[in-house]
Amino acid sequence: MARFSRIALALFTIVVCLRTSEAQSEQAGIRVEISSQNPLSLHVSLRSGANKRVEIYRAQLPWATRYSMVWAVVTADGQCLERLFPVEDGAVGRISLEPGQVLSGDIGLEGIFKGLDEARRKSDVHLFWAYKPPQELNLGRWSGGWILLPQSKPK
Repeated sequence: MARFSRIALALFTIVVCLRTSEAQSEQAGIRVEISSQNPLSLHVSLRSGANKRVEIYRAQLPWATRYSMVWAVVTADGQCLERLFPVEDGAVGRISLEPGQVLSGDIGLEGIFKGLDEARRKSDVHLFWAYKPPQELNLGRWSGGWILLPQSKPK
C-alpha cells in the first residue's frame, strides 16, 4: 500500500508538471536548478509577476521550509523514495517585492528523502517539484518541473 501511495504522489506531481509546461521559463516566475552536488542542494529564483509592490509572508517563499514545495523523487527503475518529514519552524515576518523583482534562496536536499544518496550512487535520479505561489505574486496557481539529479561519482 505504501508503494502505491508513493507512485500516486509521483504521478500527481508529473501531472502538475505537465500542466505547467512553461514552469522553467522566465515568464513562469520560478526557476529551480542544481546549486551544489556536495552537499546536494537546489537554487531557487522567484520573480514577482505583480504589476505593483506586494507583500507576502516569508514562510510562503519556496525555500522557507522543506514543506514550501511538493517533492517526489523517482529512481531510474521507477521506485519512489520515501519522503522524510523533519520538524521545521517557518520563516517569520513579511517581505515586500517590487514588480519583476527576483528573490533567490537555496534548498538543501539532505535528509528529505530516505536513501537518496544510495540511489544516486546507483544511477541518475528524477526529482519532480511543484510550488503554489502566493496569489499576490500573480504567477498562476501552480508551477512545477523536473530536475535530473546525476549519478554521484565515487569518492
